[in-house]
Amino acid sequence: MRPRIWLLRGDSLSPWEWQNFAPLLDRFQIQPVCSWSNRQSTEGMSPLRLFCWEDFLRRLRFGERLDVLYRVHTGEECRLWGIERHVGRGNLIHTADTFYSYTEQAVRLRRRDGPPVLVTCWDNIPFNHEEHPRMRRRKGFVRKNADFFIPVTEKAARALEWEGVERRRMQVLTPGVDTTRFRPRPEERSSARKRWNLPEAAPILLFVGRLEWEKGVWDLLQAARILRERSDRWLLLWVGTGSQQTRLQDVTNHWGLMGRCRWLGSVPYREMASIYAAADVFVAPSLITSYWEEQLGMVLLEGMASGLPVVTAPSGSIPEVVGEAARLVPLHEPKDLAEAIEQLLEDESYRRTLAQRGRERAIECFDRNLFAQNLARIYERLLEA
Repeated sequence: MRPRIWLLRGDSLSPWEWQNFAPLLDRFQIQPVCSWSNRQSTEGMSPLRLFCWEDFLRRLRFGERLDVLYRVHTGEECRLWGIERHVGRGNLIHTADTFYSYTEQAVRLRRRDGPPVLVTCWDNIPFNHEEHPRMRRRKGFVRKNADFFIPVTEKAARALEWEGVERRRMQVLTPGVDTTRFRPRPEERSSARKRWNLPEAAPILLFVGRLEWEKGVWDLLQAARILRERSDRWLLLWVGTGSQQTRLQDVTNHWGLMGRCRWLGSVPYREMASIYAAADVFVAPSLITSYWEEQLGMVLLEGMASGLPVVTAPSGSIPEVVGEAARLVPLHEPKDLAEAIEQLLEDESYRRTLAQRGRERAIECFDRNLFAQNLARIYERLLEA
């Protein structure tokens, strides 16, 4: 009988992370768990949905603001009601990050002779979220009592070390992508552009992500304004939603860039390979804030695997992820960003070289099957302990 693994993800269960677990389903019974207001599509996952207070708050007027106030005031982060009745019957609990309330719930169950607890850690800023005393206590409790940790990058591992977790209790393991799905598709370029109503000839610059300040969206728009002064033979394709979307579109119109920008909003993950097939250059100019740095950038992995040259910035774990397979530009420098994009548009040889490096790095380091093999070994070790 396959061991049962409870995969706790609160309101952050996502198809791009779930693809890494799919190769393990013939060996383990992996049951994802999320809140009712999970922020991403759960198509094809059949999660167990449990209630948390954030579910209720987000249904109210100004729900997102109330959600933030609730978390700031209480120090809670997605406490799942009744989770103990379910996960206590499993063989292993796999949860995420030390600051989430549901991770604390899993570890407290472990203290009462519950299943072993494995914690994937994305956060790469030491002592992050510890301004609230409840959050600080929660993180310390989880660090002390969880069985094992999987930091997704070396930078995340160093953050755990700073916080007191010994190296012997962790293993760096980076999630990947399906490199057979996300792959170069030159034969589909024309059909993909027709599908998304994109021009056939113009080079397409692609941004995929949350439309938020820390993702560098304003730097990218400013870079587009600079590019427009030099050439109008390109289109900037925005994929994603966020709090900055309306303002970005207003400024785009004010700057006379509406003809150079196309907004697709949220696109189902099953259709994202087609988006990459339509593009020529992938751009991810993430920034650094006091509370966030790029933790991994799954879109970087998708872009590299899809054979696109990547332009990005040294936020958080990005340099570690892309290595020599992307063009890094200084943080918060739209002029440098515009010049890097322009060079890629004009230099076909450089564009092909960077695309090839990215594809090779994706296959070698970020194929989901490699992640799954290593995760299976960790599962088996914890199950046997």
